[in-house]
Amino acid sequence: MLSQAKMMDRPDVRRPRTSRAGVVTAAALTLAFGMITLLFWWSGLGMNTLIDRLSRSAVWLLPAIALMAITQASLSALKWRLVLSAYGTDPDHIPSYGFCLFYSATSVLVSQFLPVHIATIAVRSFAAKRFSKISIGRGAASSLFEQCFDVLVLLVFGIATLLTWLVQGNLGIWLGLVFLGLISGYLVLLVLGRLRRIQLDTSGLFVPLQKALSLLDSHFSVSLFTPRLTAQLLGLSLLRYLTLIGRTPLIVIGMGFALPVAEMAQGFTLVQMTQFAAITPGNLGLQEWTWTGILALRGVTVLLATEFALSLRVFGILANNIGLGLIIAYLWWGRQK
Repeated sequence: MLSQAKMMDRPDVRRPRTSRAGVVTAAALTLAFGMITLLFWWSGLGMNTLIDRLSRSAVWLLPAIALMAITQASLSALKWRLVLSAYGTDPDHIPSYGFCLFYSATSVLVSQFLPVHIATIAVRSFAAKRFSKISIGRGAASSLFEQCFDVLVLLVFGIATLLTWLVQGNLGIWLGLVFLGLISGYLVLLVLGRLRRIQLDTSGLFVPLQKALSLLDSHFSVSLFTPRLTAQLLGLSLLRYLTLIGRTPLIVIGMGFALPVAEMAQGFTLVQMTQFAAITPGNLGLQEWTWTGILALRGVTVLLATEFALSLRVFGILANNIGLGLIIAYLWWGRQK
């Protein structure tokens, strides 16, 4: 033991180091499962009750949600390829749609262990560099750019829900606010495209904006925010988000929850906004607590709210792994032929 201690004290002997990423991941997983355990305890929900509810779900529910997961990955892949093909990528190196779908689906599975936006950028930038000879910077920037439209749609729906609930409005008011928000967002993006062509004041509010635009533009040959591409990406992000929202009423109907479908769809938009504070893999724990809190404020019992939130999580995990797993296997098998 003394000899080992002396060896460790020698400067030329490398000490074993703990991976910082491994420690962070382990801490995040511990936090996530701790939050879930605490939610079970606080709500009084028993595991047998949850399993019984899951076992009595409609037979069509899992295939329907798996199909939605495939649709979401397909739309994300299409958006990514649109960005890569539109701006400055060598035509010989533009990846196929199958390539984009394979790694978009893979990033969704990886996001079960990392925050979704980090997983998407990491997987895509690696794949673009490794297999399509696209620089890591361009791969990351293209992925970041197309995800900006997802964030915009998320904000529009979330703000519309908050305003609707604040004034105790109906579904028509909510849809009207969403429409106005999307139109306003589209116009703002076009303005951002103009801003890159002018010299902004280098002091104050515009500095972070100018730096962000410069970072993106450094990897592309022309302005990112053309009217046509902006409309295409915003429309695809809207379709993707609608498929995400669609999971909620399907769970309500397919599992027999006595919950208002319209309010559940609106509540989903607020829950999704917790992605901005994602500190656990797949937002596990934080998302379930948010669902429970929102539904409790809307008059739903804590027990029923927790049961719904955890059911949504279980079906989401199953749908992603089954649906996207099949897509990845199919595309991989096609590449090997």
